[in-house]
Amino acid sequence: PPLLRADHALLRRLSDRFGLHLTHFQSRYLPDGWSSRVRSLGRFGRIDVFLVDPYDILLGKLFSAREKDQDDLRAVAATIDKGALADRLAAAGGSLLAVPKLAEHARQNWYVVYGEPLPAAP
Repeated sequence: PPLLRADHALLRRLSDRFGLHLTHFQSRYLPDGWSSRVRSLGRFGRIDVFLVDPYDILLGKLFSAREKDQDDLRAVAATIDKGALADRLAAAGGSLLAVPKLAEHARQNWYVVYGEPLPAAP
């Protein structure tokens, strides 16, 4: 929430005390159903911390034009299950693929990372 993001002293304390580095992200770039796949990291004081599934994060990065996200994809490509990422794309990436600009980013990024065309989505 904006109130939390604006409380820099609190964010600094959370970082110092718990090693938590909270940030805002654009959930509109996550695949369908992402919120049902979050998992709890635990309770830190009065804050419940939930983590977005790594494959949902990677799928969001797949649809991005940002160099940072492309670098992240290349950095983890050898350590993730490409089939699981393709399955998540097929199961939950439909609404993102329906946006031509985002679909083009996904096609380009998949090719750069894997050297092959983006798997067909339903």
